[in-house]
Amino acid sequence: MADLVLKPCSCSTLSLRTLSIRSTPCILGIKLMNLLWTVYSAVEPTRDPTTVLGRRQAGRAQRVPCDAPAPDGEQTAAAVRLGVTRAPGGGASSGARGRSGSARACPPPPRPGMAGGPEERAEGGRGPGGIRQNKWRKHPIFFIAILLLVSVIVLVTVAVIQSRPLQRKLKFGVVLDAGSSHTALYIYQWPAEKMNNTGLVEQLKSCSVKGPGISSYWTNVEQAGPSLRACLDEAKQSIPEEQHSETPVYLGATAGMRLLRLQNKSQSEKLLQAVEKFIHSYPFDFQGARIISGADEGAFGWITINYLMENFPQVTAGGPPHTLGALDLGGASTQITFVPNGEIESLENSMHFRLYGRSYHMYTHSYLCFGKDQALKMLLQKLTVLDNGTIFSPCFNKGFEKSINVSTFYNSPCTPDSPTRHEMVKLIGTGNSEECRSHVRRLLNHSSCTWSSCSFNGVYQPQVWGKFGAKKVYKMKEKYLSENCFSGHYVLVLLLEGYNFTSSSWNTIEFLKTIKGSDAGWTLGYMLNLTNMIPAELPYTEPLSEASFLSVMVIFSVLVIILMLIALLVIRRVFCRVEQKVLD
Repeated sequence: MADLVLKPCSCSTLSLRTLSIRSTPCILGIKLMNLLWTVYSAVEPTRDPTTVLGRRQAGRAQRVPCDAPAPDGEQTAAAVRLGVTRAPGGGASSGARGRSGSARACPPPPRPGMAGGPEERAEGGRGPGGIRQNKWRKHPIFFIAILLLVSVIVLVTVAVIQSRPLQRKLKFGVVLDAGSSHTALYIYQWPAEKMNNTGLVEQLKSCSVKGPGISSYWTNVEQAGPSLRACLDEAKQSIPEEQHSETPVYLGATAGMRLLRLQNKSQSEKLLQAVEKFIHSYPFDFQGARIISGADEGAFGWITINYLMENFPQVTAGGPPHTLGALDLGGASTQITFVPNGEIESLENSMHFRLYGRSYHMYTHSYLCFGKDQALKMLLQKLTVLDNGTIFSPCFNKGFEKSINVSTFYNSPCTPDSPTRHEMVKLIGTGNSEECRSHVRRLLNHSSCTWSSCSFNGVYQPQVWGKFGAKKVYKMKEKYLSENCFSGHYVLVLLLEGYNFTSSSWNTIEFLKTIKGSDAGWTLGYMLNLTNMIPAELPYTEPLSEASFLSVMVIFSVLVIILMLIALLVIRRVFCRVEQKVLD
């Protein structure tokens, strides 16, 4: 392991071969101990007759043997010590067993358990030749080597443990958006640990339920639950089986069910009970179905947009929050939510949220019946029906014709009165854009306002401020193409004359469908809010904090350097002593 080269003390050197460091601390420790033992073995004093120790040992070896002739006085003294009496004529007693009277008496052999003869015991455990046994255990290099070995093992062990990748603990949640025209299921996941009391939620997968919204099943409530089967089965496959029982499932019904509750409360309750019964058949932790308010729908949409746009600080920091306002247009309602640049006059339109350690006070309002589908019904209701049951609409292209069942078309609180006594009416498009826009404007009432500022229908709204994100409402499916003329005019009138955007503030609106793979609707915000009620498990944490890890590494690195310097100085000193003895 080491090549020792003896030169004058001023230039003594130690040349070491390359030491390979393996992945485990034990290999490094063993190699280090072998290296130090080899160094010590190389410098251990030997019985060289040219050294002081050699001469001392040679002197001991020149002592007279125990059976050599000795002077009379010394012989007598030795005989007395050994209990031997001289016989007449110079012979010895039986204790000498016929030995010559002039010979030295030999001491008896050492008994078992004794370190050696008298000289060896007198020398404090010296072995043959007077060399002290286990002398290396008292050498400073031994203690330095032990400290150095422990320091290296600690450094390597801490580094290996600290750099080990952590297992990510995930939790899952499912939200069903039971809208007026369709139902969608969203699967979310987030780490078990939370940041500032709010979980980090991201969308894992979504599933669109085939068929209409659940409110359409109010006449056949038993079919509402089974309509969700395909999407619930997909959620069951996407979430690990061992986490099914702890995965919460929420169903939030929006404007479609709000309208049904206004129209027939008992039937809406039966419908929700039928849906709950079906979802309970799955192994999830179903938290129930509820009809969320329009204010909640708007506020959760605001949370979704700002979360996906990364407008929420990930750590608590100073400075005012900069957020996007949220605009949403559904089938039965429309919502506007934003943080105003001033006080909110109407407490009914004020909401408070605390997310990521910060508080947000926002204005929000939901306009029931002013979603795209219900607004179109209200517009057609205001048109004149001819005696033959024909309606001419400027908001449909020329050549468009469609037969409408009056009882199913005008079946909500938004259109309580049928415009005709006919059971069927025929809708014919005329394709007049200016006339269509005029009819759309009549849907918004600006006749009265009891607040400092209003939107329409006498509803309080502060002046729009900041940037906004609007969920896209255009659908390119064939069954919706005929309505695009009306939809375009309605969105434009609603933004400019309803929410009071201007030509200068129009450019602050960004139209969105998805953001970073997640739907821009209210469901993600709903899940973000609900994570405050889901207990967070203890996360997989780092074995040491960053500060502690750096402290340990610095302390032991300095200790290793100091020990290595001391070891080099001690080794050099030993080399110098050995060389000096050789030169003497």
